Amino acid sequence: MMEIYSIDFNYGCDPFRIRLDITRNTPNA
Repeated sequence: MMEIYSIDFNYGCDPFRIRLDITRNTPNA
């Protein structure tokens, strides 16, 4: 579950956005 943590840090604190990002499989760095 390191990926989720990485995305969480990139977004800040938006579980909704993280879930959408994983579903779309498109990292928006």
